[in-house]
Amino acid sequence: MEEQNNNTTRPLASSFVGDGEEELSTNAPSSSRCCSFILRSLGFTASNPFASFDAVIGMISNFSTSYNVVNIGFVLQILHEYDGTEDSSEKDRQDAWCASSILAGMMVGQLLGGALGDCLGRHRAMVFTILLQIIASIGSASSSTASADFTVYDILAVWRFVLGIGCGGVYPLAATLTAESTPNEFERGKLVALTFSTQGPGFLSVPLFTWLITSQMSDTPDKMNMAWRLILGLGCVPGVIVVAIIILVNKCNVKNMCGLHNNSSSMETSVADVGSLGYALLEGEIGPLEISHPSNSTSNVHNIQQQDDGEHQSSNSSLVCSILSEPYLARKMCGTALTWFLFDVLFYGNTLFTPVVLDRAFGPAETIANTAADATLLSLIALPGYYVSVLVIGKDDSKCCHPTTPRYVQLQGFAMMGIFYGIIGIWFVQIQHIKWLLLLMYGLTFFFANYGPNTTTFTLPSIMFSASCRSTLNGISAACGKLGALLGATLFEPAAKSWGDANIMLICAGTSVVAFILTWFCVVSSNADAVNNNEEERGDTNLEEVSFLAEGEGEINN
Repeated sequence: MEEQNNNTTRPLASSFVGDGEEELSTNAPSSSRCCSFILRSLGFTASNPFASFDAVIGMISNFSTSYNVVNIGFVLQILHEYDGTEDSSEKDRQDAWCASSILAGMMVGQLLGGALGDCLGRHRAMVFTILLQIIASIGSASSSTASADFTVYDILAVWRFVLGIGCGGVYPLAATLTAESTPNEFERGKLVALTFSTQGPGFLSVPLFTWLITSQMSDTPDKMNMAWRLILGLGCVPGVIVVAIIILVNKCNVKNMCGLHNNSSSMETSVADVGSLGYALLEGEIGPLEISHPSNSTSNVHNIQQQDDGEHQSSNSSLVCSILSEPYLARKMCGTALTWFLFDVLFYGNTLFTPVVLDRAFGPAETIANTAADATLLSLIALPGYYVSVLVIGKDDSKCCHPTTPRYVQLQGFAMMGIFYGIIGIWFVQIQHIKWLLLLMYGLTFFFANYGPNTTTFTLPSIMFSASCRSTLNGISAACGKLGALLGATLFEPAAKSWGDANIMLICAGTSVVAFILTWFCVVSSNADAVNNNEEERGDTNLEEVSFLAEGEGEINN
């Protein structure tokens, strides 16, 4: 691999130069030029997100997490149709047991994964959580009734708890790894949002794969038994890909990589070390874009390695001290953990109404394949929200009244969710008779959820907290979100039966307003003075914890 001079670039498809203008190679393959065009359309003008080993791992692990979390819904439908259970209360118990077990596991995983990320290292912790996903996916697909008192649902619930630990651990680790994978602080929030956006295809793939699998199989118990096992078993595939990438990178010639940065000393090729080297490796070998590196490229790699220094905290006491010394800790936690809690109450509770909306929009589904096809359409309506969020975050538009920071996007999302929930709640009786309008309005609530708080609650903790405790506080924030999800999934259905669907939508609107207010006052708005104040309070020169917050929206008095 060639060494770079100060003004030379690697012969890849295109170049990100200092002023953001594109220099396309005439010999570049069309696929590379297409990839370059897509990335630039999303606003990546200074870096190639796919050149980062950590970002790629975060994207695949997020896809894996979203698929594994939601696939149980269709599996339970298949099992109930062919297991012969007639008691509706028993079916409800089985559904609740399987659904709540993964949420409980995710809370444990988010706390555990976040702490392990700061104590043992981001990459070691990520490998641990991904292996849990692989093992639990295979275990879930292999579940069967052991006895009359320990049915297939009980075994599934146990495996789903283990799977939840693996899925939950991905949240803080993927966000932290991605945020620390780039030295470009202005695109850091955008890159974390892009990583989170891979959950959208993960959610979409569940009804899509279910529709493809069930529509090609006859409605016989043996075929359907194979179908639900295949749906669950596919959840291990992204994890296997992640492990394969780690092994591949681990086996690469580290000495050649070190030569890129004038470092000829031998280096240990453990998984923890690969993270700081993978950025250079994938950027040079398989990145579809030609990246121009100025003479300070070596210092950029050192910055990445300094960011990874947070991985090597060997003492729990030092982690506790880092948390306690975090500037404006209570305010930041209200802005991340509490808003995430409220959003997940809305998001997961609102998903309970999806079958009701689909039933009224399309009529009763006669087969599971029809249900999956209807759910695929609803997912397609919500999917663009992820990528609109990636597009606008960090967008520098002098014509805008406010900079499109994660804070401002979250405010927009909660505001629009409150408006649409309010409209549905006030005119619920009239809207439910207009099928296309009901589907559109309900789909728009998910669109703005994905555009706004679903993306930003994942993004903000990774850029608001200090590197030394970022993973742990990210995990605590995510665990608060899953506590809200557990409450929403548990309370919404009985509340809807008691108060009616219209009133539940109005409650959702009110909750959105409360979350909007919390975002306004508790998500830190930083400028240069705030950066300096945080530096002085911590005695630290690392600006990561306050980078890419809501610049220009004014200081909020503490």
